[in-house]
Amino acid sequence: MSVSLIKLIRSLSKSEKRDFQILTQKQEGYKQYSHLFRLVDRSKHNELNTFKSEFRVYYPDSSFEATATYLTQLITDVIIRAEKRRNPFFQLHYGLLQLRVLKERNIEDLWLKELNRLKSIALLINYPAIDAILSREELTYLSSNSFQDISEKELIEKQQKGREALLTMRNTYEHYTLYELIKLRLTRQGKTISQKDQKKLDDLILGELSIINSRTKHNPESRKVHLLFQSFFLTNIGDYQSALKSFQEICRLFEQNTALWIHSPTEYLTVLDGILDSLRAIKNYDAMDVYIEKLESLNNPVYPEHICRISRNTTTLYKVIVMVANEQWKNAHDFIEDRKSEVHSMLGSVNDEKTCELFFYFALIYFQCGKIKDAQRAINSLINIKQNGNNTIIVRAGFLLNLIFYYHAKDFEYLEYAMRSFRRMFYGKEKMLKTEKLVLKVMKDNPRNMRRYHKEQHKDSIESLLTSIKQDTYEMQLLKYFDFCNWVEKQYVY
Repeated sequence: MSVSLIKLIRSLSKSEKRDFQILTQKQEGYKQYSHLFRLVDRSKHNELNTFKSEFRVYYPDSSFEATATYLTQLITDVIIRAEKRRNPFFQLHYGLLQLRVLKERNIEDLWLKELNRLKSIALLINYPAIDAILSREELTYLSSNSFQDISEKELIEKQQKGREALLTMRNTYEHYTLYELIKLRLTRQGKTISQKDQKKLDDLILGELSIINSRTKHNPESRKVHLLFQSFFLTNIGDYQSALKSFQEICRLFEQNTALWIHSPTEYLTVLDGILDSLRAIKNYDAMDVYIEKLESLNNPVYPEHICRISRNTTTLYKVIVMVANEQWKNAHDFIEDRKSEVHSMLGSVNDEKTCELFFYFALIYFQCGKIKDAQRAINSLINIKQNGNNTIIVRAGFLLNLIFYYHAKDFEYLEYAMRSFRRMFYGKEKMLKTEKLVLKVMKDNPRNMRRYHKEQHKDSIESLLTSIKQDTYEMQLLKYFDFCNWVEKQYVY
């Protein structure tokens, strides 16, 4: 058994677990797989070797690996059966299998009935891939029956519908191609932090514009991908004001076309996250409440458990962000203490980036409450999660915040070592942001030990740099986590 089975079991909703129990009750004989399910489901740890040992205590002669493989298959079947009852996406794919069986058995009346049922479902959820398949199935059926009871005009209309479905598929595919390429580039190289980096994306931007300006009809799906491309690009270059407009537009698109969710609202959740992230970056905290409520509403038993977990984790993050912005340190501390164990339990099962951000704010809150050791432990948790991705902005923000902790603790010997380690992160990779250089310079100069005259001189020398940083959209990607400029300015207060 791999960690995948553990994640699969932990992702099950209460109703899915009930379906699994009903299925196992119908089966006779020894049920080692059922015992293994209970071991994982009732435990809070994720240690594979511990599960193996516990299983072998009860079933020393049974193969743990074979039982785990069978359990994985059984759980997958249970999920598919549950989804087939309520999810049009699953109903369509299952229906295609039924069509195949009825066609092979030459049961035409039931075949036609099923075909019409699937066409009506496909129409409701706007699924051109299935539209094209169903169109071809119908045309093949008509051809095999010598086009009985159909005119040439009707035949051409049916052919045109199939052609339009294929054109829509191609248009949407081209959108996805560009969206996936820009996502890959920006994921690999990190946030775009200069004009030079942005120019590397020009070919994708021009390609996206050409698709949008083409005469091809755009359906909600292609419109969705276009807005995802646009918002993803704008977020990664730090233009959060423009990104917010794109996110709000796609939010309206999702809410007006719930078929885009295909039951699981993963992309809608991502859009709400994008809106909240943009509002945080432009410091419009008052507007966040309505979107936090929308996000919180996705923590609903009607959705799979992993969706609920992501919703809870992301909701916790933005509630913390609002409290931090309003400097409600005591409320924020009590809030995170209540949810700390749950956040730790979600490691590996939800977006690591969001968990890293939570640990960042945990550290900041502990620091403001005078709990330095807890703050440093939280930062270390962040760094350990992202130990293979130190170029990400949240990790860089975490490293900088950690330096500030040591600076305020006056541990200058370790601070010097930590500053050298931070600089080594960029050797042969990329340039530091201006904010990072400024924070390191201030720590090296240590203005708190300067005389008033020298402090004023140093403050004047960095004034233009501070102004430049505050106006730079690329720097905003770091400043949205913590106002490092404000921290620098406070070091020069008499």
